[in-house]
Amino acid sequence: MADDLARRLRGTDVLQWPDPVRALAWQMPWISLPLALDPEGGPPRLDAECPDAAPADLFPKIALKSWQEEGRLRLIPGEQPLPPAVAARLSTPTGRQVMVLEAWRDASTPPYLHLFESRDMSTVSELRCRWVGDRRVASTICHRNRAGVRADILDRAEDTVRSAMGAMGDVTMQFAVGRDGRPWILDVNPVLTPADLESLSRIPANTGPREMH
Repeated sequence: MADDLARRLRGTDVLQWPDPVRALAWQMPWISLPLALDPEGGPPRLDAECPDAAPADLFPKIALKSWQEEGRLRLIPGEQPLPPAVAARLSTPTGRQVMVLEAWRDASTPPYLHLFESRDMSTVSELRCRWVGDRRVASTICHRNRAGVRADILDRAEDTVRSAMGAMGDVTMQFAVGRDGRPWILDVNPVLTPADLESLSRIPANTGPREMH
């Protein structure tokens, strides 16, 4: 993976968000646990002690990516003992998670497993935008509750988000808006160029022994 792509992927991890973006976060992780990468390409493993129990159902993400993106929601029920539940999920990362983890393979900092408390999103609308600094250059409406928020409220919410996004560079950002117009930032990812996508496509999207050259 090219150094610039790896740097941009690491830079949009939730723990790297600048303070103005964190202030608008829908939520920060309940806990973030460092991961160790297998040099031969096996699944990542925890590199820290895992709490025994969770305060609620948890939504897990490996670095930037969740299991939800490939149709596997994979919530961790709050009543389950946490260490075996985490181990089971780490044993089956998605192809996108495997590819994104390559950004940390030669880094001085580890990737993290982020565990978020699951929250009801039935009362918010979602938008996905591309930002270059504090300038929105494109946006799409997501599918959740679009009719519940008037256009003028969405415009004011975007104005609030814009003031936080200047430090993030060229990124795509997903945010939620409540009926009161309050915005929350849900997710931030780097914009990927055709060269980036080609680089990612060369990474095996499954875990398993790698050929050593």
